[in-house]
Amino acid sequence: MPLNSESIDLILTSPPYNVGLRYDGYSDNLPHDEFVKFNHDWLADAYRVMRETGRMYVVLGDNMLWWFRELAEIIGLTYVQKLVWCKPNFVGSAGRVTNDWNYMTEDILLFRKGKRTPMLNGNTTTHNWMVETVPQSNFTEGRIHPAQFPVSLCLRILDRTPGNIVLDPFVGSGSVLVAAKRLARVGIGIDIVPDVIQRAKKRLDATMSPLLVINHEQADMPLFAMEEQA
Repeated sequence: MPLNSESIDLILTSPPYNVGLRYDGYSDNLPHDEFVKFNHDWLADAYRVMRETGRMYVVLGDNMLWWFRELAEIIGLTYVQKLVWCKPNFVGSAGRVTNDWNYMTEDILLFRKGKRTPMLNGNTTTHNWMVETVPQSNFTEGRIHPAQFPVSLCLRILDRTPGNIVLDPFVGSGSVLVAAKRLARVGIGIDIVPDVIQRAKKRLDATMSPLLVINHEQADMPLFAMEEQA
């Protein structure tokens, strides 16, 4: 099921950070040049499928901020602003002094394609910082992925952003699709790992329509997929 050019209104996603997380079917520890090329390739396909009124939110690690914006602008996207996700709950080693400063935030870069269009009033704040806890195994939504978005964060972003067709090219746990469904949007998620796709489908329960979770080969967009490393 190919994704046509200029068919997507809104992209909300988070690519791998290249920090050594344990993903199925992908090495999260690439040489820097290879990692930059990987991001260039999927961004180019993302640009192709976005409508001229489209927006893209990309959640990034701080080690990517200094070059990712320029990379997206070279492809043709227009940088709009930076949002900040504040994570108040300690995760892993975050409660211990192991680094210079413990990471309790993640940055979200907002880009647009074409002319700026009005945002929605929505039911959430207009602040560029959002305090949302990281999902844990004892939470209602559970934790099924090493880099899982809270559904509440996705809801806040989608609630204010126009666009009926939402794409997450790194679907992971499926949080973006769950949020899209709650807002009666059409959600499309892509991944290369069958188990990841099945977990996302299970999370969406029996009410899939109008949502779709597909393998990257079905999407005919291999550049969206995380290529398996030897």
